[in-house]
Amino acid sequence: MTLTSRRVTQEPCRSGRIRHEPERYGLLVTQDNDVFLIDNDKPTTYAKAVTGPDSEKWLEAMRSEIESMYTNQVWTLVDPPEGVKPIGCKWVFKKKTDIDVKEFGFIKNEDEPCVYKKVSGNAVIFLVLYVDGILLIGNDIPSLQSMKI
Repeated sequence: MTLTSRRVTQEPCRSGRIRHEPERYGLLVTQDNDVFLIDNDKPTTYAKAVTGPDSEKWLEAMRSEIESMYTNQVWTLVDPPEGVKPIGCKWVFKKKTDIDVKEFGFIKNEDEPCVYKKVSGNAVIFLVLYVDGILLIGNDIPSLQSMKI
């Protein structure tokens, strides 16, 4: 009597979802319903940022961000406890363009490149961009509430 083994192979389970490449371009719709095409081409990894065509700008932005965190003392550098693996970190890259805010009637401040101002009658609104946040400050609540950024 002879024993034989039979190996059953199965196809791996595959998701049925359709995969799409991320869209490189986005649309900006202004208050006047004008539509602008915006380039969303930004690096998705540190390696792509430092080897891509805008590498000098990304390196300067990273240096500036680390310098800001150091100056503002947002962390204390310590040695990790023995046997503990420190958590990692990840850079998130995002391009800020003047068209994003200028099309809403804001004027760029020459002394502070991330500060914009909009004046309409007696209403004044300041828009401040920082890393991944937007701060709106103004003297007219309805004007602030009407912003669609």
